[in-house]
Amino acid sequence: MVPLKVNGLGAWRRFVRAGGRGVHYLRAGEGPPVVLLHAAMSSGREMLPLVQRLAPQHTVFAFDLPGFGDTDPLPKRNSVVADAAEALNTTLVVLRMPPCPVYGSHTGGTVALELARLHPERVSALIMDGITVFGPRETRYLLSDEYLPPFSVKDDGSHLFSNWVKARDYWIWFPWNKRTSSNRLPSPFPSLEHVHNMFLDILRAGDAYRAVYGAVFKLDVRKAVAALRVPATFMADSHDVLFSHLDRLPKLRSNQRIVRSRPGGIDYLDRVASVIRSYCADVEPPAESHFRPTPNAINRRYIDLRHLQILVRSAGEAHRGRPILLLHDGRSSSRMFEPLMRKLARRLPVYAPDIPDNGASDSLRTSRPQIRDYANAISDTLRALRLGSCDVYAIGAAAATALAYCPAQHFGSRAHCWSHRISIHLLSPDAFGALGYRRLRWTGLAPISIGFG
Repeated sequence: MVPLKVNGLGAWRRFVRAGGRGVHYLRAGEGPPVVLLHAAMSSGREMLPLVQRLAPQHTVFAFDLPGFGDTDPLPKRNSVVADAAEALNTTLVVLRMPPCPVYGSHTGGTVALELARLHPERVSALIMDGITVFGPRETRYLLSDEYLPPFSVKDDGSHLFSNWVKARDYWIWFPWNKRTSSNRLPSPFPSLEHVHNMFLDILRAGDAYRAVYGAVFKLDVRKAVAALRVPATFMADSHDVLFSHLDRLPKLRSNQRIVRSRPGGIDYLDRVASVIRSYCADVEPPAESHFRPTPNAINRRYIDLRHLQILVRSAGEAHRGRPILLLHDGRSSSRMFEPLMRKLARRLPVYAPDIPDNGASDSLRTSRPQIRDYANAISDTLRALRLGSCDVYAIGAAAATALAYCPAQHFGSRAHCWSHRISIHLLSPDAFGALGYRRLRWTGLAPISIGFG
């Protein structure tokens, strides 16, 4: 049951509702807990190499920061770092996380700093990897639209190319858009896969990336560090553009230190892992968080199957009517159903999984998957959800998946499968009305009706 491989270690994707927002994180390993926070323009997946090093002895939680990865953004645009820190604190409270070491890289480190300053009871130790201590002139530029350009979708697709260039140049120059020899970074260029993953994270974040990332440059980091009471390590790799910022720190307390990584030493991530482990106490990690749906919201969770995880969106879970299952078309995801889900959830419980090989769900472990394989995965998902029989509304290619499993008990009522080519209805009267098909009369006779869109 390892859907997300980390060189033999498993990292389970999880969602939790905290403060009215959906928060996504990775959980891996067993042992005393550790919290990891990623840098800007990425997500918790960036932490996987560090997760690999820590998971054999620790339970690792790698969170997506607000507005990044699959975590919902903060409600206000003009945020400060304390807003992100309070959101993280709320999440840790919901998860019942005991005091533990909190590690953060760059932007994640600044959020961790504010968490430790505002809630020292939550952080047994702070490990800040890359500290941002910019001067007034630097800060003005880093807050400008030149460095933090608004994200907008262009009808010619040019935003795809411009953001690919941004993801690439982020590793070559600092600032990324000052392409001169004096701004060239000394760090080695990462793999194209790494750049591609950052590119995808930039697209996923959209314009929300500017809220937390921009807030970092507004924070008086020296003042925040001076007010810090918890044990702390401030560190940076010699290749890091922020390496020299370690010299800009104020005088530290006796339980705080600076660690400078020099070329030719041990692997940097091995060193980071060693520092984190040095702070870990023998504390039990929190149990797996049980799904608790938020009323009047679209909730997300992962269903753990034998060889994969399936993302499921749901709403109206408290209703007692027969559930409606929504199946999206190929090359899409259940996200397309969110407007429909909000309407349906006023009367009925509604569930929408990402079909395997689509959206955030894992791929089937077969080289030539058949329709029956997808139908079986949906069946296993419904069984894990304990839905029993339900009505079905499927679009496009999902119509074949729905029909492949029609004889099973889950689809014991009616459904509606729609595409530009063919539609198939298998709906109960209540579900039929909830979908708003005023022009189509329910006869209650034929379990399947076919039409064209």
